[in-house]
Amino acid sequence: MTTYSMGTSLSLPTDSSDLETLYSTQNVLDVATRNNVRVSESSESGYVLHQFKDLVGNKNECTVEWTGQSNYAPKLSTVYLQIYAPAFSKWVTIDGDNLSREHTNFTLSAEILDLTDYKDANKMITCRIYQLT
Repeated sequence: MTTYSMGTSLSLPTDSSDLETLYSTQNVLDVATRNNVRVSESSESGYVLHQFKDLVGNKNECTVEWTGQSNYAPKLSTVYLQIYAPAFSKWVTIDGDNLSREHTNFTLSAEILDLTDYKDANKMITCRIYQLT
């Protein structure tokens, strides 16, 4: 089970609640494979966010990976990959890009060797990608 949501905000959400817009069925299909099909979210000011919730079950480790691009160059405003730690009620930055140009593919990833602090009561992890525009 995976849940995808996106949104914009003047401040970053402090918990792992779904964002304002859930991905449509077509959006989910669009991000299921690496291709040139993207799900867009834009903002004139504030944060642009995409959030992903994945069932990890009894797994104790995983690799989190996102490939995409931004209309606003990461070299002007870093794009961050974070994972939520329910055990501490906080987001933890696990990767970022501050070198890429706009409209250029880049990958953010991290290997999580111990999911204990990152699983919620339903054995799901929540990750997000965000950038301040």
